[in-house]
Amino acid sequence: MHNEHWSEGQSWSCLPHAVACFALTFWIQANVGVAWSAAPLALGLAFMACESGFVWDAEARRGRSYTGWIVGGKLVAWGKWRAVPTASAVQLERTRESMMNRRGAPRSVKIDSWELQWQDERGKWHPLHDFTDRHLAQSALAAVRQSLNC
Repeated sequence: MHNEHWSEGQSWSCLPHAVACFALTFWIQANVGVAWSAAPLALGLAFMACESGFVWDAEARRGRSYTGWIVGGKLVAWGKWRAVPTASAVQLERTRESMMNRRGAPRSVKIDSWELQWQDERGKWHPLHDFTDRHLAQSALAAVRQSLNC
């Protein structure tokens, strides 16, 4: 199985997890002892190093928008795999979000993004991944389109 991988770098979607771990660290230091606070501190630092991206399995014709880490050259991530039927239409939908979103941007900040989508037999579009880098989005679109039309 060969997976194509597009990494978008550090993910701010893990920031709430990191903040919760750091809060737990301080609570444990105050109430239990400094030695016990190492575990939530390490976990909080790990969440600060989270990456996000998209993985496409061309053979199985499925993709996964993920959040996770690269550990020893291997992707350790979470995210649901989504199967795309053969010969489905795929497209990029450009959006300019201007409200608080999953990346944590306030309303005054507008984020350009390109959502990779596929169309089912009823004509409904389904998201695969929301890219913030146009070149990565175009590369992923080309790879997905090529594997679906084989």
